[in-house]
Amino acid sequence: MPPAAQNLLNVAHIRLLAEQLHVSVISEEKGELQIRFTAQASFDLNELRIISQKYAGRLSVSTGKQILLSLRQNSKSGAERLPLILSFFNDLKKLARN
Repeated sequence: MPPAAQNLLNVAHIRLLAEQLHVSVISEEKGELQIRFTAQASFDLNELRIISQKYAGRLSVSTGKQILLSLRQNSKSGAERLPLILSFFNDLKKLARN
């Protein structure tokens, strides 16, 4: 499959997972992927700590009115980041309680 087609499929899959996970905003700030969730999102915080071990030192979790996850990325281009983001969202999907 051509890389551009694979990238489109990855983006579509990420959007679908984001909707299912109740993601309100995905942005990038200072080389970190910032993922904010709506109030409907529900994760077990202990399980989030476990997943943070997989992303060894690259994931931070902030809780409050909304959950904010920050994932530090090492890849330079957007296309190189897509597989990491897709994998991360798939991991989150396994933890989601709703």
